[in-house]
Amino acid sequence: MTTTATTVRPAARSARDVTFARAVRSEWIKVRSLRSTFVLLASSAAAMIAVGTLGAGGVILAARAGEPAMQQTVLAMPTSGLSFGQLLLGALAVLMISGEYGTGMIRSSVTAVPLRVPVLLAKAVVVAVLGYVTGTVAAYLTAVLIQPILAQEDLQFALDEPGLTGSLLLTGLYLSLVGVLALGIGTLLRHSAGAIVTLIGLLFVLPTALSMIPGETAAIILKYLPSEAGTRMFAVEVVGDQLTQWQGALVLGAWAALPFLAALVVLRRRDV
Repeated sequence: MTTTATTVRPAARSARDVTFARAVRSEWIKVRSLRSTFVLLASSAAAMIAVGTLGAGGVILAARAGEPAMQQTVLAMPTSGLSFGQLLLGALAVLMISGEYGTGMIRSSVTAVPLRVPVLLAKAVVVAVLGYVTGTVAAYLTAVLIQPILAQEDLQFALDEPGLTGSLLLTGLYLSLVGVLALGIGTLLRHSAGAIVTLIGLLFVLPTALSMIPGETAAIILKYLPSEAGTRMFAVEVVGDQLTQWQGALVLGAWAALPFLAALVVLRRRDV
């Protein structure tokens, strides 16, 4: 009887020790231990900075050719490379879950956290923080680095321009939501290539296809797709019936929530 008691008590104590904070810490350790994490994050930031810098150079060449540069175009330069950055961060989010299914590590994860839901929630917290920091830092660095280029034609701008601060900060939120969206898709499909292709189709292929279809219906659908609504998050100005920054954030948030909530349900119910 004494032996049985000493066997049960540590198990009970271990169950109580499985907190959400520890789950987040565990996921953070997993992510930072992979070299691919830092490669993808650095590549995402570098792509954003490179595209923004090249865009600023293009604006200067156009100005020298006599084409007027609109302030809205100039202020959009810090976030112009987000289309490339989101793919790399999305790939990281997919690999965070599909990699575990591929190696079988997911069994260890759900054994350590029997409720399973905290495992996916912890991954979402980690990828959201990484996305926000990467997006925000890259946007601000781009805004700073392009100033000497724009100054050649007196097109430089202050970082406190009306609407610009919100645009730069919401760039990070955009990447966070795309990361959660990718994580949900990766959990549902459990296959890296399939999840990444699905993400590309949703963010790029579908909007491109709809933009080629004439008519008001296609235009309305296009307006509420994740990539199109998300771009409104970092738009400095609202033109016509376009979504505002926070309306775009709500639409993209809904797109991210749907597959993620479905992934939570599926993770609890199906075998790993």
